[in-house]
Amino acid sequence: MAGGGDASFTVEPVNLREILSDLKAVDPKLANSLRREFRRAGDEILAAQRAALSKRPPRVGGSSKGLRLIRPRNGREPYFAFRRTYREGETRAGGVSQLRAKIAGGLRVRTVAGARRQAVEFKTSGPTSGGANMARVFEKRMFRHPVFGGSGAWAPQYGQPYFFKPVTNEMRQRMADRIQQSIDDALAPFA
Repeated sequence: MAGGGDASFTVEPVNLREILSDLKAVDPKLANSLRREFRRAGDEILAAQRAALSKRPPRVGGSSKGLRLIRPRNGREPYFAFRRTYREGETRAGGVSQLRAKIAGGLRVRTVAGARRQAVEFKTSGPTSGGANMARVFEKRMFRHPVFGGSGAWAPQYGQPYFFKPVTNEMRQRMADRIQQSIDDALAPFA
C-alpha cells in the first residue's frame, strides 16, 4: 500500500494530463465527462472490494506457542524462535463498530492529472481510531487491538485483505480497456 494515510493502487493511462487539458480547452464539460467515465471504469473493482468487506472474517479460535524456524528476508542466517500461531474459529454475525461498512464507504476512484503524476487510482481514507487508519490495519492478515472496556488486555483479530486481494489482473485489464475506450470516444469528434 502507499504510504501516508491512504491506501491506493494505480492504473496508468498515457498522456492523461495532455488529453484532459486539450478537452478542457475545447469544452470544460468534456473534460469533466471524461473524468466521470474514468470513475465509472473502476466500478467493477470497487464492487469486488466492497463484496470482500461485506463478508465477516473468522474469529480467532485459539493459539499455541511453539518453536519455529525464522528465515529473515534480509539474507541473514535462519534461526529458531518462539512464535505464537493462531487457529481460526467460527464466524459469527454482528459487530460493534460497523468498521467494515465505514471502510467500504471510504473507497473511491480518483483521477490525478498533475505535472508530476498522472493516474486513475483507487483510494480509501478509512476511519481512524487512536491515530491509526483502520482501513490499513484491517487490510492486514492479523492485527491486535485493546479489548473493549479498557481492561489493558489485548486480543488478536483476523483482518480481511479487501483492497488488493479481490482485484484480479483481468479486472485491471478490463478497467484499462474501458479507460482507453472512453479516451477514444472523447477524442473521436476531433479526429
